[in-house]
Amino acid sequence: MSFLNQAYRILKNPNLLRGYLLKIEGIQSARQAVPVELSEAWFEIQDLMTESLEQAKNKLFEFEIELKQQKKQMEQDLLLKEKSFDLTQSTQILKEIAVDIQIQSYLESLEKDVERIKKNAYTNK
Repeated sequence: MSFLNQAYRILKNPNLLRGYLLKIEGIQSARQAVPVELSEAWFEIQDLMTESLEQAKNKLFEFEIELKQQKKQMEQDLLLKEKSFDLTQSTQILKEIAVDIQIQSYLESLEKDVERIKKNAYTNK
């Protein structure tokens, strides 16, 4: 029963399913690819937090919108690559999926950081 529960948990979660597929196909985790533009904007926001809270809030709002758009685009790209893999069984596509998963993980991490900073910025006026 435990094995079935674990299998069901993996099958119903797209991220776990992707990771499982990569594992059984022998695709190692890709080196984390970091979107340069987002990283630069994020560092700029962190610098502004110490200089001008009002400017930082504005940049944070813009950054959050861009982050959500990139996350949505990444999910669409992953779905297309998964469909392509289903048709071709290409190892190259799996490698691309592995890179995209790393980027997606980075975007989710940034999203959590944005929420943390927003909470702190708006409570510490």
